[in-house]
Amino acid sequence: MRSNWSPWLLDEPHASDCLLGYTVGNDISARDAGKQIGRLDLLTQKAMDRTTPVGPWIVTTDEVAVRGQPALEMRLSVNDELRQQDNTRQMIFPLDELLNYLDARISLRPGDLVFTGSTHGVGLESGRFLRPGDRVEAEIEGIGRLRNTIAAPRPLSPARAVGRLGLPLDK
Repeated sequence: MRSNWSPWLLDEPHASDCLLGYTVGNDISARDAGKQIGRLDLLTQKAMDRTTPVGPWIVTTDEVAVRGQPALEMRLSVNDELRQQDNTRQMIFPLDELLNYLDARISLRPGDLVFTGSTHGVGLESGRFLRPGDRVEAEIEGIGRLRNTIAAPRPLSPARAVGRLGLPLDK
């Protein structure tokens, strides 16, 4: 989230100076949603309602007390089984670089949330996907722990599944 907003970061070496703080976000992909329409559809898989829990609160940058790239332990478990563990200092793209990249392409505004990516161990790599009833805990050291339970998929009504953006039309 941004607090000291300006129209552009202008390749600032310390772009993260404008951040309000950090929180925990769980970017859950609904991989099964693409199966309903018979193809890979990243919009459907990444943007469905209730698939991106965030919280439990915001820790301000002064509370984290690090300028630029924090070095915080991250963990994600499913049903109490550790599936991901890493440190934010190991991110492929440093935070300041990522913010400059995004701001050059998207007008970031106060209140925007930026998800910085995931560590290894995601379901797409292992084939171990989340199922209804699974309990997911995402935790970042010094920020908090986010807990959620996977709900049953929302069925796509037959009337909405037909056409160029739905199931292929019968010939």
